[in-house]
Amino acid sequence: MASGDTPVFLPVPGPCDLRCAWCNWRGREPAPAADALARLRGELDRLAADGARAVGLGLFATEPTTHPALPEVIRHARGLGFERVTLSTSGLRLADRAYLRELQRAGLSDVVVTLGSLEHGLADALFGHPGATAAKLAAVENCVAEEIPVVAMLLFLRPILHGLADAADRLARTLARARLSLVHGCVADPVPDTSPARFALLWPRLGELAWTIARVRERTPGFELHARSLPLCLVGQVPGLKAEAPDPGRGSLVQWMKPPALCDGCATAGSCWGIHAGYLADPAAEVRLPLRPAAPPRLAALALEQALAADAADVAPRRPPFPSAAGAS
Repeated sequence: MASGDTPVFLPVPGPCDLRCAWCNWRGREPAPAADALARLRGELDRLAADGARAVGLGLFATEPTTHPALPEVIRHARGLGFERVTLSTSGLRLADRAYLRELQRAGLSDVVVTLGSLEHGLADALFGHPGATAAKLAAVENCVAEEIPVVAMLLFLRPILHGLADAADRLARTLARARLSLVHGCVADPVPDTSPARFALLWPRLGELAWTIARVRERTPGFELHARSLPLCLVGQVPGLKAEAPDPGRGSLVQWMKPPALCDGCATAGSCWGIHAGYLADPAAEVRLPLRPAAPPRLAALALEQALAADAADVAPRRPPFPSAAGAS
């Protein structure tokens, strides 16, 4: 493996401290193995021997910061010569600045945190953890204060689309020269057994994505905006939005189609990858012509909680409650 700036991400065997409503791995977490840390160290050794100089910690249903050996793992990676050790995290424990400093002393180089809107009730209901949004914002601010590069990734989920422009604006001012990433990849990766009701509740319509991105552009004009799962006919309706082809390595859940009823005669059809098949397979997606920006519905936090609770297929308890992270209240 050639060295480079893009890290290979590895799971650290700590249990996830969130219960996200859209998670691909909800209820299918890998069973903890007694030799999980030994395997992780072995994988780090192999990557280093292959010439990798960047590694990421955090993958699938694990949360690195819930494992007590995370500082040791970071030190081990640094000792192998990794120039970059990235942490992908829920961010809850990084609200504790002392803990963040401990990871920094161990050799942590940068952090990736996912966020929702600043409407805490809505976002916390989606994260399945009261206080999650406050903790995540504190984590970002702590990273900035400690001069640790941080990427804040905004999730495009239907109940919080109205609040994303405000969230992007605040993050832009907080992060200054750091990076703000607008992520709607979750739209293309619904849980395979998601019920139609939950799909309709969580996944934005294509026009709603374009509407949201246009509002973010208006509020934060200095940021570069990229679209990976929007068809080109919609991308062209958002000034300054840059189109990226879908990543073919994202797995079998992601398929792209050019249905004749929508794409025949479109000026972008020749170079466009089409529309995510999930929108066409589920009648709740409401893919209609013409594809154009459209405001999403507003939803109160209580209504969201009630709708999630009513979806009985997904609300069965999956793990015991975790204690609140420091600073999350």
